[in-house]
Amino acid sequence: MTNKQKIELRLSEVRQRLNEISGLEGDAFTDEIRGEADTLQSEYRDLEVRHRAAITSESEEEARMQGAFNEGDGESAEIRQLMGAVSIADYLTPASAGRGVEGRAKELNAALKVEAVGKGGGVAIPWAVIAGPTPAQPEGRQVEQRAFTTTTNYAGGIAARPILQRLFGPGILDALGVRLDSVPSGRAEWPLLTGGVAPDMKAEGTAADAAVAASFTTETLKPKRLTGKYEFTHEQVAQVPGIEEALRRDLADAVRSKMSDLALNGDESTNAQEPDGFLTKLSAPSAPGAVATYEDFAGSHASAVDGIHAQTEMQVSSVIGVASYQLAAKTYRSGAGSDESASEALKRRSAGCVASSYIPAAPAAGAKKDVQDGNIFHGAGPNGGGAAMRGDSIAAVWPTLEVIRDPYTQASQGVVLTWVSLWDLEAAFRSAAYKRIAFKVA
Repeated sequence: MTNKQKIELRLSEVRQRLNEISGLEGDAFTDEIRGEADTLQSEYRDLEVRHRAAITSESEEEARMQGAFNEGDGESAEIRQLMGAVSIADYLTPASAGRGVEGRAKELNAALKVEAVGKGGGVAIPWAVIAGPTPAQPEGRQVEQRAFTTTTNYAGGIAARPILQRLFGPGILDALGVRLDSVPSGRAEWPLLTGGVAPDMKAEGTAADAAVAASFTTETLKPKRLTGKYEFTHEQVAQVPGIEEALRRDLADAVRSKMSDLALNGDESTNAQEPDGFLTKLSAPSAPGAVATYEDFAGSHASAVDGIHAQTEMQVSSVIGVASYQLAAKTYRSGAGSDESASEALKRRSAGCVASSYIPAAPAAGAKKDVQDGNIFHGAGPNGGGAAMRGDSIAAVWPTLEVIRDPYTQASQGVVLTWVSLWDLEAAFRSAAYKRIAFKVA
């Protein structure tokens, strides 16, 4: 718990006690109670001063750490200019040569207050750069071509073309309302206010109801390591242009993909290093007995409308399985002249609906044969300024994703390339904002 949060809790306790004292009447208001009230009022003034100081101090720290993760709304013109001028290649090139960052990349790290060298001795790349557009692929290299008379003598030179990257499923954290918070070293704690006063109308001269204590649900996130490494030989470096840069980008893409996968499928009970994902936190629905119809798909977003987390279907977004989406695309509304598919209805009657490869496929046998029950619907509005601001789910990211180049451990064979990132997740922190729905797809 941060210093600011401790002060806020104490302020709440002092206010509660002062409210209780203000409701005392007659003989109940003793000299001892009066002395307690004076002491609490003095403490309250001191707490207010400390609270303002803590807000100033911690907001500066949070802004510094947030700058390491993304640009943020309050970034300076200098940072925006550097972000536009710097690419991931400005970090990968010196890392490949075993040097530290320099030039514009070094200036950006300094502006974001991110150390240029990570704890493992590798080049520290701000998340803002990782999340940016992928830099241009290295140009192919033309090998030597000699003169020839016919194709029998020589069929022509071989041009090495740019390496085509692996493809991963797009990230789904935004669609699921996961707020990404960049945090400093140590564990981070999020208190969620879950209960409090219920105001009531009173007749003239009638005191208010007795004060009630606010109730909180607190979640503490700690660093969990998500890492991977590549090994490549000296011969590959000589033969394949741009192999190291391509592998670095591939590892970064793989890390982001794994975060989305764990956000859905993580299960701490089977792997203590994983966060619990949505499919672990949200109970599986009953299996439907019939194949999903147009009406089942078209009305599905309304299931997350509860008048609190969402008031209309247009404030509900969804991430559904590929098989469910494919069935919706070929299921049409009944009636003469109807040409709208269920997938069109899913899009038209919601804040957004996307298919994701991270949703588990429907089982081919058993009690849930052909039932895809990992579809997640999120009531993303209207309260709290939108899904990301409201924090229905929280992900903590420790500020940089570090790349470590090790040319020594297997020096006779090649190079070992390692990525290290630290993060943790609390999926469905506000569980009532989510619905898990099942569709029978065959």
